[in-house]
Amino acid sequence: MKPTARLPLDEIRRRFFAGQPLPGQALPPSILHSWQRCQGLGLSAGGRGGDRLTDGELRDRRDASADWLEPARPALAGLYEQVSAGGLALVVADRRGLVLDQAGDIGFLDKAERLALTPGMDWSEAARGTNAIGTALAAADSVLVRGAEHYLERNRALSCAACPLFGPQGQLLGVLDISGPSRKLGDAQRLALQAARAQIEARQLEEAARHGWRLTLHADPRWLDSPAASQLVFDGDGRLLAANRAGLAFCGLEPGRWQPRHFAALFGQSLEHWLDRHGPAAGLRALGHRRLWARLRPPPLPLPKPLGRKNHVGGV
Repeated sequence: MKPTARLPLDEIRRRFFAGQPLPGQALPPSILHSWQRCQGLGLSAGGRGGDRLTDGELRDRRDASADWLEPARPALAGLYEQVSAGGLALVVADRRGLVLDQAGDIGFLDKAERLALTPGMDWSEAARGTNAIGTALAAADSVLVRGAEHYLERNRALSCAACPLFGPQGQLLGVLDISGPSRKLGDAQRLALQAARAQIEARQLEEAARHGWRLTLHADPRWLDSPAASQLVFDGDGRLLAANRAGLAFCGLEPGRWQPRHFAALFGQSLEHWLDRHGPAAGLRALGHRRLWARLRPPPLPLPKPLGRKNHVGGV
């Protein structure tokens, strides 16, 4: 039996907007679900999006993201070097899809300017339909959007890959995007995007761990220092302060849905008992039904002391 030929994307668009059924796997699930969300919002494929923020409004939005954007500059600089050499553009947006910064190949930036892919423009799905920035935020996952997979007709000249950034409590921070011609956007750029994301998120976790005990877990001791390891940060009382992506999954948490967790509830013993029994050295531990390598590191800085009644502002 011959495999069914895939429909041209223009025909898929025609059928979708005419309300006709699509054959199975006509579109990647992330694109189809985004189109359906956009249609549910009442967006027209012929829409043009909103207006650019004023310089003052853009400055305020950048300031609101400064706590993660400024520490991310070294990772962004490295990513920019790879992107600009390939005739592409790097775009950084905040957690609501507003473009904060953009840099890259001059020739492509001119095209991006004509399509309003510039600082101060809203690229959320609600404003511009299916696009890598807005769809990565809506799905809380990495996404690739090529040409006519964009919901708005005017954006079909773009091809973009994007990934969301999450903070140390799973909170959505913003999104990184690489945009350019389809023929220049491939696996190398997507891998570079993921590497920059991992570097930025690791920097956020490092900052959160300055005053906490860091527990690192993995089935293989060689991976304890890698992003693949579950990394959990606790205060001196055993309350969970922060976690990386793998750590969130270990605790049964999803990005954007932080809930309190306690060391004793997760491991059946208090933080103090763990230290008395195992100390800070790495070792193979029986954790419920699993055996994992674990290492508990003390805070690099002293734990902050609780404020006493005479220690608050004013000294009263």
